[in-house]
Amino acid sequence: MATGLFGGAGHWLLTKAHAIVPAPVLAPFFYSQIVWMVGLGYIVFADIPGFTTVLGASVIVSSGLYLLYCERQISKTATPVPQA
Repeated sequence: MATGLFGGAGHWLLTKAHAIVPAPVLAPFFYSQIVWMVGLGYIVFADIPGFTTVLGASVIVSSGLYLLYCERQISKTATPVPQA
């Protein structure tokens, strides 16, 4: 029951966060979940991630950080659109 309540509350907060800020702002928080889950998997279950897991997570995190960098560069050089 607690899993359902916490999961439902988490999804509701996630929906609220997406309503307030654009997805590229939230993306780094999702990528940090990968690091947290690997760490908790090691602490709780003594699970050492394999090479493919580390490689895949590295590709996902680095591509997300690269996209965030590109978005920030575009927003710095973009001219503001006048509001009507």
